[in-house]
Amino acid sequence: MISILFVCLGNICRSPALAATMQKAIQENNLAEKVFVDSCAVTPCFLGAPADPRMVAAAHKRGVHIEHKAKIFEESYFKVFDYIFASDREVLKILQSMAPDSEKGKLHLATEFSSAYKDKDLPDPYFDGESRFELIMDMSQEIAQSILKLVQK
Repeated sequence: MISILFVCLGNICRSPALAATMQKAIQENNLAEKVFVDSCAVTPCFLGAPADPRMVAAAHKRGVHIEHKAKIFEESYFKVFDYIFASDREVLKILQSMAPDSEKGKLHLATEFSSAYKDKDLPDPYFDGESRFELIMDMSQEIAQSILKLVQK
């Protein structure tokens, strides 16, 4: 089984959107038995909180269901997950500082394999309007398809 982890700052917007979108793509491609997806945060700001309702609403418009409670990244995840995708460079730097040298190869920017958004940060929509949440879903859908191609190889 391939395991994928999406990580953002608070685990209530970007990483739950990425994980739920990826999960939907996995289900649609009959890969549920082969790919496991989860998400978490690098800061404890929102531990136990549900996904931001604005993110949930933007996802719902695209048929993506987000049901998630925020949790923090644990060091054991470096061993558990095959791919760890950071939502932006700030999160990636935090993860790189935590990672043992032997696990750093698992760390990627979420857009690393994207064609439309290659190497771009997913902007944090928390303090922005509805359009930013819509952008995160647009990006999440393209990113999920890109990662799906990667794991199907």
